[in-house]
Amino acid sequence: LDQHAAFGAPLLAELVQAMNDNRLYVTVLVDQQSARLVEGYLGYVGDVASLTMSSSWGQRGGSRGTHQFRADARADEFQTRYHQYLAQELERLLVETPEIERLVVAGSATEAHGVARELGQQASSKLLGVVPMPVGSTDAEVAERITPLAERFEEEEDFEVTARLAAALGSGLAVAGGPAVLRALDQFLAREVLISSHLTDSELLETVVRQAVISGATVRFVHREAAEQLDAQDGIVARLYYAHALGL
Repeated sequence: LDQHAAFGAPLLAELVQAMNDNRLYVTVLVDQQSARLVEGYLGYVGDVASLTMSSSWGQRGGSRGTHQFRADARADEFQTRYHQYLAQELERLLVETPEIERLVVAGSATEAHGVARELGQQASSKLLGVVPMPVGSTDAEVAERITPLAERFEEEEDFEVTARLAAALGSGLAVAGGPAVLRALDQFLAREVLISSHLTDSELLETVVRQAVISGATVRFVHREAAEQLDAQDGIVARLYYAHALGL
């Protein structure tokens, strides 16, 4: 990384954009007896934990021919308990680590879908999808499979937020362009600021981000085609708390 010294007010724009563009994803790869968690930021992944459950749970000795039905029932019961256990562990992980943005369940298709069905409210709200892949996949293989899914999701999310702000502009609940956005921020009227990744005015960008941090407004950078939609609005739009700001 390039390093340089600076004096005066802290430079926030690059930091906020880096935090916006690098979201933490967690993938759990499961098979019939174990699971491993892999975390990553759209390309970098690394194992962080392993979850295992004894496959001998609930099993007893006996004739397989005589007790086939009972053995199958116990196997099904074990798998259900196993899926519930993993789902509960994921729920706990997401509660304890709120910076995790999205969850992917991968591995054996049968086991992955079984875990996904048992997820609680918190984990279900962050579930990006179920991706069949070998549970022993390397970090690079996991990244290769998960990255397109995450990028597609974030692109769709960018379109949704730009559409929401376009509607707000039409109803007077948003303002566009640097001067209007800065006035809204100065008056603590801005709820959310949307910035095109194509915006090249570094001075304006730094001023807007700094004022957004001071006023408590959310900052989001959008990319690709969604950014092109914002470019028509000078690359920056603020959603307001109420339409009083029409006078801006």
